[in-house]
Amino acid sequence: MPKSILIIDDDKRLRELLEHYLVEKNFKVFLSDDFSSAKEIFNYFTFDLIIIDRMMPSGDGIELIEIIKKNNNIPIIMLTAMGEIESRIKGLKYGADDYLSKPFEPEELY
Repeated sequence: MPKSILIIDDDKRLRELLEHYLVEKNFKVFLSDDFSSAKEIFNYFTFDLIIIDRMMPSGDGIELIEIIKKNNNIPIIMLTAMGEIESRIKGLKYGADDYLSKPFEPEELY
């Protein structure tokens, strides 16, 4: 059974690029462009990994990480265009298991 990954990012091009790459690697991929739809998807499916954009129009990814980590131990990778060390450390303190700085190569996820 393929592993399931939820990608939450408002950048359609990035979501589709990651989806294409991960499907080729035999992952089952779910996409969300905002936090409210991600929460809805999360209510119906179980994931092996969640990839969350740090800053989106619908909110700060750290808030969603906190919600997810309250009841689950799903690994979370935070995507961030914020290069400051403080931003990365904050994400890790609030439950992200790792982070990738944008821009990045999809192969860094594999």
